[in-house]
Amino acid sequence: MIMQRRIYQGVPVIIDDPRIDPARMAKAWAKDGFRSIRANMLSMAAANQPGKKSWIVLQTMTGSEKVVENILEQAGVEALVPTKKAPDVRRRGRIIEGQERPVMRGYVMVHAVLSPAALNGLRRVEHVIGIVGGAERPWCADAKSVKMIKALSKKANAADETKVLPFELGERVVFREGPFYLLEGVVTVVDGEKFDAQVEVMILGGHVPVHNVPLEILAKV
Repeated sequence: MIMQRRIYQGVPVIIDDPRIDPARMAKAWAKDGFRSIRANMLSMAAANQPGKKSWIVLQTMTGSEKVVENILEQAGVEALVPTKKAPDVRRRGRIIEGQERPVMRGYVMVHAVLSPAALNGLRRVEHVIGIVGGAERPWCADAKSVKMIKALSKKANAADETKVLPFELGERVVFREGPFYLLEGVVTVVDGEKFDAQVEVMILGGHVPVHNVPLEILAKV
């Protein structure tokens, strides 16, 4: 008996965005399917795209912040991972200089025009879990806060960790550094071993948990 195999062919993804050229997307589909379409959508978030840009925050897999930042920068997308310098360590008479590390693990800031195509492209970047606030109404950091975030990131030093304050569950706090600078929230989880916490913030009328928040970047309200 001869077995017959059915062949299923896909169709182009329809993106409701006037900025997308249907002919360009059809060409991408014919050339390399979803891979090219994802690349085309990500290009809509590139820094050279015209229009009003906003700073949003991507949630990423922990430890992949710089990887995501590099992927975005190679695609021409402006990205920022606020970092701080770890303290120097003395070993066997030698001083080993501390390395730069993210102020907050699992988050990357992106400056882009918030078109549906751009947001879809950002969501599909490898190691990205999602967009803080959701793709339909992403949370945006104001320009003044971003300016302060960049300034704090340049001079921040992990030696300040000695000033960690104890926090209780349900306590109101404010972010002193990182992507959520000056945003207020409520402590819902405290990890005494990792010296970090989970803070629930109010974004666009909804409660959003922010994970892996170092205690040293929080202050009591």
